[in-house]
Amino acid sequence: MIGEVVRVLAERSAELRLLQLRPGVVIGVDADPAGKVTMLLVDAEGRARAVAKVGRRPGTDGRHLTDEHEALVRVRRHALPRAGSTVPRPLLLEHVAGRLVLVTSVLKGAPLSVRYYRPGHVSSASRVREDFAAAGEWLAAFQSDTELQTVSCAEAWHTQLMPLFARYRATVGWSEWEANLYERVLRWVDDFGSVPVQLGSVHGDYCIGNVLLDGTKVAGVVDWELGREPALALTDVFKFAASYGSFLDRAASARGDGLAGHPGWADVRNRWAAHSSWPNLAGFLYAFHGAGWFPEVVRDYLAANYLRMGCPAEVQPLFLIGFVAEQVLTLDNPVYRHGYRDLLHALADMYDDYRPVSAAVTR
Repeated sequence: MIGEVVRVLAERSAELRLLQLRPGVVIGVDADPAGKVTMLLVDAEGRARAVAKVGRRPGTDGRHLTDEHEALVRVRRHALPRAGSTVPRPLLLEHVAGRLVLVTSVLKGAPLSVRYYRPGHVSSASRVREDFAAAGEWLAAFQSDTELQTVSCAEAWHTQLMPLFARYRATVGWSEWEANLYERVLRWVDDFGSVPVQLGSVHGDYCIGNVLLDGTKVAGVVDWELGREPALALTDVFKFAASYGSFLDRAASARGDGLAGHPGWADVRNRWAAHSSWPNLAGFLYAFHGAGWFPEVVRDYLAANYLRMGCPAEVQPLFLIGFVAEQVLTLDNPVYRHGYRDLLHALADMYDDYRPVSAAVTR
């Protein structure tokens, strides 16, 4: 299969402006048998020149590869003066030997997840701050390049969140607590009214595994299959913080009942354990609502993004609820779907009495 891909690229090397390539190494295999295999293709000197993604078996993963190709083409229509070198260039989307193949340019850097899981990394406040600074700097560049559009919270509700909740209800159901949460969200939308929020181009899965670092700078962002526009710009802001917090218990060494460097994590885990056995739930809530240096890093990161985009922090409950509801639908995987639904339930309880209090968001 890899040989067939290389042959097709060789035939079109002049058109695609590629050197003659040969098979390199497999750098990723989805656990799902219906998923994809990701391969590096190299030149005669062994230097990586392209990335090929192909379904693990004929007829699989075509939609995801098509979605990623369309997202990259759409993003590449922007000039991207600051972030252009960090976004893959789509080179080819074709059926080869009965399987859909997506080929893109190769990017520099190593996944942030590599250093994330390095012993001691996530227990170091200075290293974690560097990671969040790099992620925030890239988001600022990308969102500047793709030009955010300011709309009211009411418009964002009608164009973004209301259709999302309709899909949620049709897909996973609608219990009493979800009906109550929906009514509460409607009151928040009325409270926020004309308060500004931003729409723009989003990656959709801006997580630690998809961010490539070169030193302390983002050198690339990969896996754009969830990319879309216009969408809520806060999606990528929330996704990075959520992914960083969710896996702390698998990256930090255990210390007593908690995690090394994160004494507040155990408090959150113990408080919300009754909601779910899903391990990511404690890390998410610790990141967004915990106590300690790590939640402070997250709050500083969020505050900087709110300030840059010109929307008040008081909108966070409304759009964080929407973000988690979207995550419920993103993966057709029962573990993640049930886990995110449990997390949404926990947030519903946490925000049970929330009403915006700032003069900036009251009428």
